[in-house]
Amino acid sequence: MDDPEARCLPPGIPRMQATQFPFQMYQLPDRIIQVWEGGAHMWRVIYMDGRPHPSASAPHTPGGFSTGVWEGQQLKVRTTHLKASMVWRNGVPHSDLATMTEYLWVRGDRLQISSIVDDPVYLSEPLVRTTDFVRNPTQHGVATPCEPTDEVFGRPKGDVPH
Repeated sequence: MDDPEARCLPPGIPRMQATQFPFQMYQLPDRIIQVWEGGAHMWRVIYMDGRPHPSASAPHTPGGFSTGVWEGQQLKVRTTHLKASMVWRNGVPHSDLATMTEYLWVRGDRLQISSIVDDPVYLSEPLVRTTDFVRNPTQHGVATPCEPTDEVFGRPKGDVPH
């Protein structure tokens, strides 16, 4: 990235499944779940009231638009309207056509999150990730400041290593 201000922005795909900091989930009135995703430094809302996803021309955001439904003991979350960005900080892009489906299971003090990212533009097959967490009510996330710096010195603007 050549824009120093953009270097500290989180990837576009919500990173709840890969966060290094604790995340928190809150049940709000009107069947809405709010999630703080520490690794992505953003709040995310999951609508549980059966509302439809917006039209394709609706605005796209880094967190996207998420709806959830209970399927037995697991929560299924579908996210659309993601702003084009990166799947991960390794530079693999995703388009604004990317969608993500997540499955969350709670078993005792353990939470398992499986996510499936589909992108017809950049991914030749779905990207699947599964992560397990253990509940720790005494742990608190700490904001990690980001200071943009050049990661590779001496390269001309636009040069792509190969």
